[in-house]
Amino acid sequence: MAREVHFCLLSEQPSPNICPLLDSRLKPDEVVFVVSPQQRHRISWLKDILQPTGIAVSELAIEDAFDYAGIQEKLDSEIAQRREKGEKVLVNATGGTKPMSIAAYMAGYQQEVPVFYVHNDRVHWLEQGGRDEKLFDIEDRLKLKQFFLAHGYDLTEAKSPQVKPGHRELFLEWIGKGSYAESIRTLNWLAHRAAQHPELIAELNPAQQNDQKLQAMFDKLGQEGLLLPERSRVRFSSEEARALCNGLWLEDHCLLEAKEVRKKLPRLQDLGRGLTLVSRREGVKNELDLALLYDNRLHIIECKTRHYNAEEEDAAEALYKLATLVRQLGGIRARAMLVSHYPLNKADRRRAEVLDIQVVDGRNVRDFRSRLCQWLGVDTV
Repeated sequence: MAREVHFCLLSEQPSPNICPLLDSRLKPDEVVFVVSPQQRHRISWLKDILQPTGIAVSELAIEDAFDYAGIQEKLDSEIAQRREKGEKVLVNATGGTKPMSIAAYMAGYQQEVPVFYVHNDRVHWLEQGGRDEKLFDIEDRLKLKQFFLAHGYDLTEAKSPQVKPGHRELFLEWIGKGSYAESIRTLNWLAHRAAQHPELIAELNPAQQNDQKLQAMFDKLGQEGLLLPERSRVRFSSEEARALCNGLWLEDHCLLEAKEVRKKLPRLQDLGRGLTLVSRREGVKNELDLALLYDNRLHIIECKTRHYNAEEEDAAEALYKLATLVRQLGGIRARAMLVSHYPLNKADRRRAEVLDIQVVDGRNVRDFRSRLCQWLGVDTV
């Protein structure tokens, strides 16, 4: 069987390069990346992804990403040499500058080899190369670790404490009642404060001591063994219990609902929780509550239990940070969602809409599964 070689144009958007290479219908023995000086630093990232899969990685260096004639001449020569060796050549004309893409197409056309272009995770054939090729959707084989590495980030996933179903349901029940919103907010703040105390203790002010709903929550949490309520303070029974009351319950709820969706939706190919990403170039660290890959497209979900009007970071700042983060980590096709126990005001909702950030807040948190399915564009499972 002839050895198969792909020619790809390396660019800032790596998914259209990587995903076809992992597809069982297209996977080659070797990929040759056409690399400009501006993109050369990305080669090592892609080698770390592709070489473990058995794909050899080579470079075809160009000096000017806008030198159409020079790029086409190099590609013509390299493709001709490969064909003389009896190798089967395909050209992926996605990515790079427009002159690079046009040069790749023309080189494939003149050498009579198939040329394709990836748009919205679908392969479109620009040149058949004497074969009867049909467009098709790319297989969803990419994993989060590979995806982030392709964008220059190393991924580690923290081991989050296990949340008992009864504890999670307790918070969801309180959300459903609506009138407990302020009490949940106060509990979140107290759990945050307790992290600074060696014995996980938070002091209560007079208003909190006389808040009947808050005291009822303390009693219930005490029965569950999560905290020890006293007259003027609360003591959390463990760091896991403190983290639960500090908002871990919401993150856990979203994760488990996403897992249920994944069981019936294979295109939801990977998901992770408590992710830490470190940039290979700058060493900058970013943390994500939840991330998932659906149709080779990154979706980031940020979970918040704070009341934005009363704390240091307001909703506008959180939304702008999320919008910036999703583009840095996932490229132009990545999407973001903010899940907030506390309802956002109208101005912040409009801001989220402008930034193309999906919002699930207030009582809608209980209905996260259907909201997630709607966001992904599928029927509720």
